Amino acid sequence: MLRPEVALPLAARCSDKGFKLLLDIVVSSTVPLRVMELPYRFALRTSGKSKLGAGVVWCFAVLLARHMAHRIPRRFVRFCLIGCSGVLVHLSVLWMARRWLQASFPAAQTGAVLASIASNFWLNNRLAFGDVCLRGALFFAGMSQFAALCAVGAVVNVVCAETLYRAGFSQLLSAMAGILAGAACNYVTVSRFVWRT
Repeated sequence: MLRPEVALPLAARCSDKGFKLLLDIVVSSTVPLRVMELPYRFALRTSGKSKLGAGVVWCFAVLLARHMAHRIPRRFVRFCLIGCSGVLVHLSVLWMARRWLQASFPAAQTGAVLASIASNFWLNNRLAFGDVCLRGALFFAGMSQFAALCAVGAVVNVVCAETLYRAGFSQLLSAMAGILAGAACNYVTVSRFVWRT
């Protein structure tokens, strides 16, 4: 039960898709709502079948993502998108160095890492941290700091992924958690020490 004066102002914030209306209302409210649970025991199903399937799970995930997105800093989202572009730069440089320059794999990999770090730094300096963009000597000092701090993020990535994998999580889930932990570590450290935001 909800009082109309509580529910009606939230209507514009709630999703028009999905089925978890109560969750939508509770997380859409800008003031804490008092929630009370009344236990109810469902009887055994006698006909029909459950609507719970991939489509319902997808709607629920979209609903959660929609509400979480309002709490994630836009700068962090840009930082992560730029990080994804760095993967493309890395793979492109690796391929070109191996194919055109006939470089050994270690040499090509090293060049690809350096190119992706430089690309990520330049894009972050222009796009994610454009309001505090580094120029001149500060640009090169910032790039050195960025590279060193990203190495710390890489260690966090590997340790997190390895810990979860040893705990029994799948390789994919462990790797994704490691990537997220490394990205968060990189974002926090470079925000603080490179761009000082």
